[in-house]
Amino acid sequence: MNATDRAPLVRGWTPRAATRALGAFAWSGVWIPYALIGLVQIAAGAVYLANRSSGVAAGFDSFPLDDGWIHMVYARSFAQSLQFFYNPGEPESGMTSPLWAV
Repeated sequence: MNATDRAPLVRGWTPRAATRALGAFAWSGVWIPYALIGLVQIAAGAVYLANRSSGVAAGFDSFPLDDGWIHMVYARSFAQSLQFFYNPGEPESGMTSPLWAV
């Protein structure tokens, strides 16, 4: 007794009927490389989106605008010496809003 001799689960549906309905493509190994390529693309997209999502440290490699970086430099200097400066020892007011640094 082989797979084609078994009773069908659904009336009229046997492995032979499936082969006739889906064609040789479904039962050959031709689709496997295409499925692997698709899975690799989905995995690469998921890794990219996870890396770029907010709240993930790996995705936070720079500020999107230079103002964010400037405010962080001023905030660091204010936390260290209670003065706003971009370069140590040179007090200045080069930021657009001091409240962002505080």
